Amino acid sequence: MKTALDAPKLILIFCLYLSLIRATNIGLFLPSDELELGNIDYSITKYMNYLILLGVLGYLFLENNYKPVIEKLLSPSVTLFIIICLISIVFSIDRVQSFKFMIVVTAISLPVILYAHKFSYDELLTHISYFSLALCFICLIYILIMPQYGIMSGKHAGAWRGLFAHKNIFGPFFAIVFYFFLDRFYSEQLLLRMLFLLAMLISIIFVIMCKSSTAVIGFVLMGAVYAVLQVLYRMPNLWERIAIILAAITIITSIFVLGSDMLAEIILQTTGKDMSLSGRTNIWIPLIEMSYERPVFGWGLGMAQRSEFMERIHGAVNFEVQSSHNSYLDLIIGIGYPGTLIFMIFILKASLNALCYEPENRKEINRYALIFSQMIMMLIIASTSSYVLLGRSIFWLFMLLSILMLHEHKYHKKSL
Repeated sequence: MKTALDAPKLILIFCLYLSLIRATNIGLFLPSDELELGNIDYSITKYMNYLILLGVLGYLFLENNYKPVIEKLLSPSVTLFIIICLISIVFSIDRVQSFKFMIVVTAISLPVILYAHKFSYDELLTHISYFSLALCFICLIYILIMPQYGIMSGKHAGAWRGLFAHKNIFGPFFAIVFYFFLDRFYSEQLLLRMLFLLAMLISIIFVIMCKSSTAVIGFVLMGAVYAVLQVLYRMPNLWERIAIILAAITIITSIFVLGSDMLAEIILQTTGKDMSLSGRTNIWIPLIEMSYERPVFGWGLGMAQRSEFMERIHGAVNFEVQSSHNSYLDLIIGIGYPGTLIFMIFILKASLNALCYEPENRKEINRYALIFSQMIMMLIIASTSSYVLLGRSIFWLFMLLSILMLHEHKYHKKSL
């Protein structure tokens, strides 16, 4: 039963914004030194999770429509993936923490899933864009007024991070939402256009000043992919698209094979990194070896995203490790190789759907170029960061949005 104010929708919007805040982990007066981040009291996020779940239950009670959720759960591939995740919890080395991880991921994911199905992806993208717009200006003000908190110290001294806990979340976040701002710039009135234009300029500054190679490289690659997709989606002939994509893959592969040493040297010199990617490869080797010990169902859902679990490899790397710095390894360690394979098949299917999609107007071209390029950006970030593939971060919500939207359009096409 709906009221004049549409109470169910208002509740879901509240849950959506709370989910975005929870996923970004933004906060005031967070320690600026990376070594002190482990001392942050995240108890408020626990209450956010409960509030989101209560809000979702309230929405479902008022809406009295469980069809969108049931349809997704009845999908054979999704059902199989959920079963594998549940089994991984049963065999987890810490069942309680794995179960808590599942609850958190469910809490922040449901508002996105429910809003997209009940209303529209356009509305969902609008809310995410406005949230990011507000966060952009607030972060700038915070950095200018309180640089002792908005700029990191210690190992990453001088790197901007705003309200975020770390510059490696701050930078990639604004590298992505830059293109959200660009998309909104073309579809808003003059005043909002000026605000989004200003936010784009600020985002570029953030990407540079965060001193994150992942943010810089991802920003450039996402822009390149976005531009290419703008051209591809204007080609009505599917075989022409496939030919261009195959040619691009061949050229890129040839460059990597023939000039890998020179390319690596250029990238490393540009970003100021070493061949170990700031020690990441030293972390990955022992984790890969650990994955062989429990290859089927892993060590437990979410285990690789816990610092307590990562203590197991301290002896092998000779320094303190907080995460795997690789979302693919997060999945493999957490749920094993079969579950990871199923998850990657979801992404592959979404990519194929996107490549075969035929937009009907300029707005659809811009929208699907944005979402598809965003998914590719997420896959890039996932190679050097945790929490992207099935995690508790904003990057997981971006990936979830991409997978949902790129899967969903095929049903719309059938109904036309």
